[in-house]
Amino acid sequence: QPNAQFLHRSSLKKRQNPPTHRAYLSIFPFFFRANRDFFCIMGLMEFLKNPEFKIEIKNISALDIEAKKVLKQYKSIKTWALEGPLGSGKTTFVKAICKAIDENLHPHSPTFPIVNTYQGGHGTVVHHMDLYRIKNPASLKEIGLIDYLSSGNYCFIEWPSIGIPYLLPPFLWIKFIEMPQSRTLLGHLIAQ
Repeated sequence: QPNAQFLHRSSLKKRQNPPTHRAYLSIFPFFFRANRDFFCIMGLMEFLKNPEFKIEIKNISALDIEAKKVLKQYKSIKTWALEGPLGSGKTTFVKAICKAIDENLHPHSPTFPIVNTYQGGHGTVVHHMDLYRIKNPASLKEIGLIDYLSSGNYCFIEWPSIGIPYLLPPFLWIKFIEMPQSRTLLGHLIAQ
């Protein structure tokens, strides 16, 4: 009996030449900008100093409004990497973005199945991944990450650091920062 996370796998295109490069993160997360087969390291401090957008969210209704603005600006970007501590609002943000994409999408946390696929109206398909429990990058092939990323559908990836070798531009990296009374989202488009 197929696992729910593999329901749509047969319809996904296989990538002919998956990336051969590997990135192993040690102490600090780095953000990678792909240029053909190479990754150029862009340090965390540079990323925080020069985000493409910065949003401060004080309540859930503000999140829905800001999610619509971000989606409008980056609608053509299909891969979104969401980094932040537990409870920082990553899944809540995905719910707001999905609501802005299609009212018929009803996402929930993919922590236990790792990948949830949602189908909305008009053929809308969204893949929502949580890589928190993945410890070995080789496991990403087993769950079909390459297939999901090359499907042409929206892919929202929580805890994306382990999947960096598979993220090919363009993709949007959003860092969630917890503040006492709000959340700050810093976004950066990795274009090439």
